[in-house]
Amino acid sequence: MILTENLSYAQLTGGASPRVVPNDASGSLLIKRVEETIPPRMPTVGASLTPPDIQKIRDWISQGARNN
Repeated sequence: MILTENLSYAQLTGGASPRVVPNDASGSLLIKRVEETIPPRMPTVGASLTPPDIQKIRDWISQGARNN
């Protein structure tokens, strides 16, 4: 459902404590969690993300974290 997808994106990038700061990968909580620089690590169960997967997320955020 589009409304749910848009709401999830708004929660990810908006509010008082956004998890993703468009154009600022290093300042984004999501990156800090997947790189395990602050707890809790993401994902919370299973293996950590690989460096190439983390780079894809960094690139997406650095390119403006578009809702596409």
